[in-house]
Amino acid sequence: TTKCDKDILDTYNKVTEEYFANSSSLYSLGYQVKELIDTATNNIADLFSVKPNEIVYTSSATEANNMAIKGIIFYKNRDKRIITSSKIHSSIKETLKYMGTLGYDIYVLKNDSTGRIDLEDLKNNIESSCLVTIPLVSSEVGILENIEKSNSRCFLHIDATQAVGKISFSINDIDMLSLSAHKLFGIKNSGLLIKKEKVNLIPLIHGGMSTTIYRSGTADQASIACMAKTLRKSLENIDEKYEYVKNLKEDLIKFFSNYENILLNSLEHTSPYILNLSFLGIKIESFIHKMEEEEIYLSTKSACSNDKSLSDEVFSLFKDEDRAKTSF
Repeated sequence: TTKCDKDILDTYNKVTEEYFANSSSLYSLGYQVKELIDTATNNIADLFSVKPNEIVYTSSATEANNMAIKGIIFYKNRDKRIITSSKIHSSIKETLKYMGTLGYDIYVLKNDSTGRIDLEDLKNNIESSCLVTIPLVSSEVGILENIEKSNSRCFLHIDATQAVGKISFSINDIDMLSLSAHKLFGIKNSGLLIKKEKVNLIPLIHGGMSTTIYRSGTADQASIACMAKTLRKSLENIDEKYEYVKNLKEDLIKFFSNYENILLNSLEHTSPYILNLSFLGIKIESFIHKMEEEEIYLSTKSACSNDKSLSDEVFSLFKDEDRAKTSF
């Protein structure tokens, strides 16, 4: 989670103060708010080369993930099988666990030798499924998946929370994409689901018409304006920022490679923005609190994951409990 950019915070305050009306109202103040929202939405659509009606505003990437999964599954009579990865965020993991209680079959893909999803395994299982839901970049280890879209009628949902603003990628083959502003110096409680026009969903929240038919409720024009500015700023000079962070990560890996009890968990095909290490033989929480004294802040797992000591993501890749218990 990043500190909110002052410029974005100023925009939030300005819009909240000056554009306070309901965008669905018929009087002039409402029209002004609707115009502001439409401008922001058009700007976001241009950034991703999608249509404005393919933008659905949410309170978070967690809500966007829930909307994508439940919305697809509950729409009419679709296949009752969902394909996923062993490296998913808890907002997908817990949603799929709930879908399992309703009789849906959840298939977890194998990993190949690099830790990415096994594309052969995906090809062998995709025809009997209605949805593939995976992260483009995994939260803890930072594995960057190689996305290939087949001609299957199965939909592809990508959790891009750790990728947008950090990794250059194409959205052409992606049916739905989730993201969150608070990873990008934006405000909290501000997320987005890009849903291609051909994709039909059942809404999570029913009510009147808002910015789309897919999520009811009075539109939050301040968050929407800030989302547009957040995404524009995060996508500026993305390749230059990528190279800068990549060099930092390479320096860290070189430094830590001098210690035999330190294992590198972020191998090839990983985002430079995430480095996962295991410090064998130490109490990881004590180490993290010691680093806080130096104003260096580390995580043992994704902040939203459950409180057990073992990292599911590291264990899924290396099948080593000691490694998974001492990772950060």
